[in-house]
Amino acid sequence: MISASIKAKAPLYIAAAAVISFGICLFTQGASAQSGAYDGLIICGQIIIPSLFPFMVLSSFITRSGISSVLGKIFSPFAKLFHMPSEAGLPLFLSFIAGYPVGASTASRLHSDGVLDKDDAFRMMCFAVCGGPAFIIKAVGQGMLGSTKAGVLLLAAHISAAVILGIVSAIINWIKSKQKINKLYAAGQINLQYDRLDMKRGNIKTISKKSKTEGKEGKSVADAFVKSVHDSCMSMFPICGCVIIFSCILSIITSFNPPEWLKTSLGCVLEVTTGCFSAAKGGNLAFIAAVLGFGGLSVCCQIFSAASNIKINYLKFFAYRLMHAFLSAAIMLVLQALFPTSIAVFGTTDTAVTVMPSSASLPASAALIFMSIIFLCSTSKGRLVLRTKK
Repeated sequence: MISASIKAKAPLYIAAAAVISFGICLFTQGASAQSGAYDGLIICGQIIIPSLFPFMVLSSFITRSGISSVLGKIFSPFAKLFHMPSEAGLPLFLSFIAGYPVGASTASRLHSDGVLDKDDAFRMMCFAVCGGPAFIIKAVGQGMLGSTKAGVLLLAAHISAAVILGIVSAIINWIKSKQKINKLYAAGQINLQYDRLDMKRGNIKTISKKSKTEGKEGKSVADAFVKSVHDSCMSMFPICGCVIIFSCILSIITSFNPPEWLKTSLGCVLEVTTGCFSAAKGGNLAFIAAVLGFGGLSVCCQIFSAASNIKINYLKFFAYRLMHAFLSAAIMLVLQALFPTSIAVFGTTDTAVTVMPSSASLPASAALIFMSIIFLCSTSKGRLVLRTKK
């Protein structure tokens, strides 16, 4: 009985030990912790916010304003490729090019609007996890490897792996749906002629059932835009928070001068930017592709935060991440054989992980100020409501 109780509370004990250790390190390695937090802020200001925030606003606006239904026919083949409704076509397309957490954020919003059911939303959250072109081509390719061509090949392998995962998951989902329908039909629980099942998607839903998104087309476009900006600002805070805290943890670990292989391994597992920088020193493009495919625990936490209303099967989610890493590496090996490229391996060893302030900091600073204004306005609005209630 005691052993069962200890086993049940083991995760809590591990978390408590980690928290105590981290708290001690904050006192003993305070300078390293502050340096890591500063580096995290620089990464957010120069990479995360400029590359993610505009796409998050765009993706949210598309789903809220009803534009996805207008452009659904154009992107419907893309949605059908992953066995999803046509309304999800354009948001799905943006998820592959916008950055890691955008796919999860879009899946969460489509689920809230009734476009995707819980299974499809979770499935999209698992395979539509891609780094943006700005990060992979510019930061990793040009900045870390000194080769734009290497960045393009990494992006191609990265997105190709995600597309393959999405297609495979769609086939598996379609087979399971068909089997479920056949079992219910054989048991006499449904009548295909009466219910008019949507056999194209294989879901046990009637065609006459309206989506929650219907009737939203009359909503003000201006309201949809303001709400999209507000929601994207609120989503950026936890994303940046994850980047900062993981950067802080990595800096503390590095301060103890661990072996180089351990430092590289931890960087690849915890934070994708630091992991790519460490992997770039070896010049192995397949290994870098694997790091990009997994994304790191920091990206995973960002995804969990962005998809808070989706029930997550963590074991299946991390299985997808490992498969994405493996497929990315395998595809990268093929692309490298077809399109040989040279990279500046030794040029990355003395380069800092974070980019020094440049003209890119201007839009980043503007984005930060804009987000702060939106946050303050929303907070002030909430206080006014509370006062009127009194």
